[in-house]
Amino acid sequence: MRKIYKYLLISILVILSMYLMFVNVVKTHEVILGRNYFTGHTFIDSVTGIKLNAPWVFVNNIDTRPHRVCVTSASRNFNCKLVSFDKSGWEEFIDLEGFYYFWWANRISFNMGHDQEYRGINNLLRGYSFDETPRNFIKIHKESGFKQK
Repeated sequence: MRKIYKYLLISILVILSMYLMFVNVVKTHEVILGRNYFTGHTFIDSVTGIKLNAPWVFVNNIDTRPHRVCVTSASRNFNCKLVSFDKSGWEEFIDLEGFYYFWWANRISFNMGHDQEYRGINNLLRGYSFDETPRNFIKIHKESGFKQK
């Protein structure tokens, strides 16, 4: 009886690890950026559904819905913007950020308890939406905020 539980536990762990490593679910409001580490080929895919990837292909889901990004300040002279990721400029995004930032270094945040998370696509959108140079991978829907008169 103990052998049955042992084999059941091992099979569940194998299935779970395969799901975490090779299966990617793309929702209707997401695109995936991927990189094949053998060939160096980067790609974007917006077809929804369940994707099965090879172990050497790393992918990351990006939410394309609009997000509110603000400059955190105590002053009354701040701006907020409603921005989203524009998938037509994904190559410029990879050129600027690279794939390493996305895949590993951007997954862990040590600022727990704060309103803003300093990781993920929201942090990147906040940084580039207030840049002086307009970027092709950011679509600015609306600017708002308080302005002193």
